[in-house]
Amino acid sequence: MRSDVPFSRWRFRIFCFLPLLLPPISNGQQSCPNGGIQVDGRVVDRTGAAIVGAVLTLDQLPPARSNQRGEFIYSCVASQQHTLHVAASGFAERTLAIAPSRAGNLRVVLQIESVQEEVNVSSAQVNTATGERTLAGSEVTDLADDPDDLQRQLQSYTAAAGGLGGVPIITVDGFRLESRMPPKNAISFIRINPDLFSAEFTEAPYDGGRIEIYTKPGQSRLHGDLFFNDSEAGFNAKDPLSTRRAALTRRRTGFDLSGPLFHHDRDFSLSLERREINDFAVVNATVLDTAGNRTSLVQNVPTPQHLWEANARVSFLTSPRNVLIAGYTANVNQFENVSAGGITLQEAAYGRSQAEHTLRLSDVTTLSPHLMQEFRISVRYRDEQDTPNSTATQAQVAGAFTSGGADIQTSRNRETVIQALDDVVLTRKQHSLKLGVQVEDYFERIKTLQGFNGTYLFGGGTGPELDAQGNPIAGTSIVFDGLEQYRRAQRNLAGGTATTFSNVTGQPGNNFNQFRASLYVQDQWKLSDRLQVTGGLRYAVQTEPLSVSNITPRLGASWVPDKKRKWSLSGRVGLFLTPVATTTIAEARRLDGTQRTGQTIYTPLYVSGVPGGTIIKTIRSNAPSLTQSPSIQSQLAAGYSWAKGWNISASWVHVRQWSGLRTRNINSPLGNDPQGLRPGPRYENILQFQQTGAVIGDLETVSFASSASKRIQFYALYVYVDLQGTIDKEPTFAPQSSNTDAGEWAQISGRSRHNIVTSGQAQLPFGLTIAHVFRVLGGTPYNLVTGIDRNGDGNFNDRPELATASTPGAIDTRYGWLVSNGGNGTIARNVGLMPWNIYLDTNLTRRFVLNPKAANDRRQTLSLNLRSANLLNHTNVTTMGSILDSPSFDRAVLADPGRRLEFGVRYAF
Repeated sequence: MRSDVPFSRWRFRIFCFLPLLLPPISNGQQSCPNGGIQVDGRVVDRTGAAIVGAVLTLDQLPPARSNQRGEFIYSCVASQQHTLHVAASGFAERTLAIAPSRAGNLRVVLQIESVQEEVNVSSAQVNTATGERTLAGSEVTDLADDPDDLQRQLQSYTAAAGGLGGVPIITVDGFRLESRMPPKNAISFIRINPDLFSAEFTEAPYDGGRIEIYTKPGQSRLHGDLFFNDSEAGFNAKDPLSTRRAALTRRRTGFDLSGPLFHHDRDFSLSLERREINDFAVVNATVLDTAGNRTSLVQNVPTPQHLWEANARVSFLTSPRNVLIAGYTANVNQFENVSAGGITLQEAAYGRSQAEHTLRLSDVTTLSPHLMQEFRISVRYRDEQDTPNSTATQAQVAGAFTSGGADIQTSRNRETVIQALDDVVLTRKQHSLKLGVQVEDYFERIKTLQGFNGTYLFGGGTGPELDAQGNPIAGTSIVFDGLEQYRRAQRNLAGGTATTFSNVTGQPGNNFNQFRASLYVQDQWKLSDRLQVTGGLRYAVQTEPLSVSNITPRLGASWVPDKKRKWSLSGRVGLFLTPVATTTIAEARRLDGTQRTGQTIYTPLYVSGVPGGTIIKTIRSNAPSLTQSPSIQSQLAAGYSWAKGWNISASWVHVRQWSGLRTRNINSPLGNDPQGLRPGPRYENILQFQQTGAVIGDLETVSFASSASKRIQFYALYVYVDLQGTIDKEPTFAPQSSNTDAGEWAQISGRSRHNIVTSGQAQLPFGLTIAHVFRVLGGTPYNLVTGIDRNGDGNFNDRPELATASTPGAIDTRYGWLVSNGGNGTIARNVGLMPWNIYLDTNLTRRFVLNPKAANDRRQTLSLNLRSANLLNHTNVTTMGSILDSPSFDRAVLADPGRRLEFGVRYAF
């Protein structure tokens, strides 16, 4: 629905923003309510000396500091189990689980960092039954330094929420808006999959999970780091699909600095990082030489990247009950030869520049001993510009190569998002109640020439057999692939017309605005010392398209059946609604039929300029009353804990989604002729975003965690994913036929059926520490297609048909005999299976204290590390050739890099 609906958008926004503008409640002193508890204690070193300025974080409350005597106090918090994270310069960080009966007079002992560098995998940090996990201290240190590698590692930890094929939401410092990864040096701790069934969250839990990153506060003394990482070509293996080693290099330099800001109640932290990456993409295509003969082209194409990352944070303790935090992050990147690799030649690639700048402001106030208010507001600006290597018309030869100019052409996408959050936390007796308002306003300014250069598609066809001189042999007819079709077109031979020519005409501007707002309430009720229930309700609205009837309840319970608290049982269920994304609206507007229109010409001559022929228009639209997509998710989990930190758990998750977004041509031809009769306009494809898709399935997880030893810690997770549906990862996905869903129920693309993740750390002799992350993916599906459009609906995703050895044109494959046309029924979607992928990343570290006799907060250290990615040098395929009877069919086209080694040095003071 467009912005001209009879609805006052600005009045709507003002109404939703009103709760954010309410003045704070008086923060006068009140007595602690019955049922509330006080968490207090003292932070000391192993000699009993007080540690001044230690940073303490209780659950999600704002950070506090220990005073001159090392003391701290949290007045009147909920009577329930809490998690306290303590960090101090020169000491190993520590996380404690605090029971209500032992919340007073705590004595927190921190070990000197050089003596104890252990992974904090305690029961307070890993909820193996639900997939929740907290990474802090050395666990963060041992993660990959490179932001892209870091994101991939963290994504593996979210596997319990839908498998490794999902895309997790990444947020920073309590904000809900998705963000880019900050520099690792700026990270204090990371929460993986926090209570995903909470009404606080919009996203469905098992669509990739959630990663919450919290950046470091300033310290009581000036501290900092300087680091340098280097990976040279001689350290690294060649790309698994390349015939020779490329000059792969990677260098990272940066620093971070933190300390007080003129006064003890003000502090700052600053991080800056620069990356220079010389990577290469491998072209693995089949092309024609000057004589028209087929030849294999394997080429290393340079894909350099130049990246800057910065993070700054300032906090002010404006009163004993209020803290104000301001932050700024920047991420500026330059990429060359984007999309090159596989069967895409360098000329068809493009350059990209990306910039993201985010300002954040948080104000946390303890209004009373049992009431706290958290207000956050942020502004995020993204600017993405694409410049093609060539503006020539593109040629796509199915399964062989793509040449000419990039389809994306010159484009610029500017997005400004304003987010405001206002949360109130109320604790009374056995209840912990959280209420909140969340508002997001998206301003999209898009200028795109995508498709304006035009594309010739050679999908294969039929024609007469040719003699040695290229003359047609009378009375013959053969089927040939796209590469032979292209060869004939180049030489103006019989059967040499392209399958289609398509392009876009109109003006490039595409600007719009989308507004979202939501209200939620989440209640946690402790019925007894071993039984707790949670309930929540969320209401959401959005514009573009207008959707106002979105109410989602959530419910959960957890029970500890035995007095020794070794067993834990939990169950949760919730209704979730996925908003219509701005990218979906942008695509619908890109081909709206007014400002821009797509056009397709079937069997055109391969000529310069726009070829003649009947033009089939292509437009996109939204179905009437398009709204948010609903799903029901439920989970049952059980866990068992042995003494000394051994935990095992299992969970079962059921997912049911309906009214899922996908695309259908609502004006597809009644016959198989694209120029034939249609329900509507005769020469027009109307690709409509509809809510006619569905998903149903289960996920089973088994996990194990051990922190019994201070020298060895280990975590393992197995996830079995069985999600079947008629939709896929993107709303632009369309079934092969707009008239039937036959064969469309299939496993979702990219979702591996088997997911294995392990991680751990061990203390070795000579002060060495080794850490690893191990990932295995198996049963990853991909679709098999023919490269032709049998039903004339404009979608070239028709699947092969089953055949026998005697069927004309049949091809023997590992999936049986298949033929593009004339078989005995179409195969199902996504029957292709990718090879198993295996990744092992390791980090070997040695830390030296340069002045061991100095005070803990004045120590200087030098750390050396050797990090590996894909240490086993396993060929991890990411794309398989999917077009039947093409040179690349059922073979690896793209793969992740081979083994990479990186050496790093860090000086800290």
